[in-house]
Amino acid sequence: MVVEVHSAGESDFKALCEIYRKEYGKHVEDRVKSYLQYYHIKVLKENDKIIGALFWFVRESPHHGLAEIEDFFIDKGYRRKGLGTQLLKSAIEDVKKHFEALGCSARKIIVLTSKENPIARKCYEKQGFKFVAELGGLFKENVIEVMYMLSF
Repeated sequence: MVVEVHSAGESDFKALCEIYRKEYGKHVEDRVKSYLQYYHIKVLKENDKIIGALFWFVRESPHHGLAEIEDFFIDKGYRRKGLGTQLLKSAIEDVKKHFEALGCSARKIIVLTSKENPIARKCYEKQGFKFVAELGGLFKENVIEVMYMLSF
């Protein structure tokens, strides 16, 4: 299995739309177009097929040094093979390089995930993210989200 991490581009638009169609329905094209314009997207590919993606953005003004991961997924058939760790490490390096190119320093990366998602939580913790808080009912009434933060 040859898997590579790349920055997403316009050529990934169609594939990203198909991946997110179930979640965003008929508005998926607008959503993905917005992501490609305003977010930093790393994609994990096997033979040009997207098998994972991670979306991050600069939170507030760059001089604060704060980034946030908004979405992170690995296709179910590829989980538990270290690929999520590979993608997350690549995104962390991208965050650092992005802030450096702006003449700033990356200080923190924050992320929210479901409390009931131990695989994601373990992946973040392995990279040094620390538990910060629980947020109940943020996206769904009966789902508790947890916030993690990585400090540099």
